[in-house]
Amino acid sequence: MLDQIYSRKEYLRRHLDAPLLKEREEFLSHLSRLGTDRVPMQSMASWLLRIIKILKLKRLRDVDMSEIARAARKLARHKGSKRTTPGRPVALLFIYAATKWLRFHGRLKLPARPRQAFSRQLEQFNEFMRSLDFRSSTMGSNTPRVAEFLNWFSRKHLKLSRLSILDVDHFLAYKLATGSVPPTVKSISFSLKKFLSYAESRKWCVKGIASLTRGPAVGRFSIRRRGRKWKEVRQLLQSTKGSSRSDLRAKAVIPLLTVYALRGGEMAALLLEDVDWVKKTLTVRRFKKGKVQIYPLLPEIEHALHKYITKARPHCSCPQLFVSIRPPYRKLTTHGAYDITNSRLERLGYRSGPRGPHSLRHAAATRLLEKGASLKQIGDFLGHRDYRSALSYAKFDPRTLRKVADFRLDGLL
Repeated sequence: MLDQIYSRKEYLRRHLDAPLLKEREEFLSHLSRLGTDRVPMQSMASWLLRIIKILKLKRLRDVDMSEIARAARKLARHKGSKRTTPGRPVALLFIYAATKWLRFHGRLKLPARPRQAFSRQLEQFNEFMRSLDFRSSTMGSNTPRVAEFLNWFSRKHLKLSRLSILDVDHFLAYKLATGSVPPTVKSISFSLKKFLSYAESRKWCVKGIASLTRGPAVGRFSIRRRGRKWKEVRQLLQSTKGSSRSDLRAKAVIPLLTVYALRGGEMAALLLEDVDWVKKTLTVRRFKKGKVQIYPLLPEIEHALHKYITKARPHCSCPQLFVSIRPPYRKLTTHGAYDITNSRLERLGYRSGPRGPHSLRHAAATRLLEKGASLKQIGDFLGHRDYRSALSYAKFDPRTLRKVADFRLDGLL
């Protein structure tokens, strides 16, 4: 395998003479089968030599995460040569390469996960949600909230039959006291309500708790601004420069989130076939409205998508438009979409306020409102079930509200 990624004999000899040749070549062959290019393979091969040296591996043995973390911290403090820069990026790369290699060979010792309380009931609840065709994103938010509640409750009682509405109220108060904002606690109460309704139907707890479950009062139009200012969005769009794979992907992702106001999940669900290069259209499946919307493909976005697909998107079997940069290649997740916008807004100096895809969606909606679009037009464009949901964008624009209020009552009273 090494002779396929190194052409210079001195480099090849250095890798062939190092310890654990078989284990290194097996992992590199695995990366090659996943479609990894030659340059990333060379980088990984070099990291494997550093891992063997720093961890003092003469034979492959079990290594836990604490040992890897200590070695990474030591590497970050090391001054190194003129060609290497110490610090956090080097430490993160070391951890990434070491965990990938050791996990591949089954030699990575992960810390034991704490035992989940009432795990049987939680799994049955998950199976119930799957049977009702809940979206994975809904399950992804409901399950950890319910799991946390069950772990918290298990420290007080060992049986769900002892559960009362006071326990639910105390847990929601605990979440507020530990820093969760009221809208978040309100969402948690909705998740608990679903679980408690199911628990009552299975006779795990007494009836009536679900109907009494209430989160904190949150006004529909009283929550804080969730969108970036338009000048910040313009800065973000202008900052997407560079020719690396991640930069080219960001150049395609951020305009889609901004111009078409896509949700993070809707952007991640886009397929290659959704881009029609002949008709110059983009097909979007709206999550909440359950409808398919077709948008015109703007020239700038068409160019960014073409450049990403031809120069940055790995060759893989994923049907999704956006995939991970590193192997194993898989579709971009909503968390990956958040990382793209969050990291670039932080680079611009915006370390507070919303920094995810939804902040760009809100900014686009507010911009449409400022340009004179009606709430119905904005609601349809964003894929809302109810166009009145667009009122949440109007409350952040005092000038628009002033125009709405500035009309004469002559002859009406």
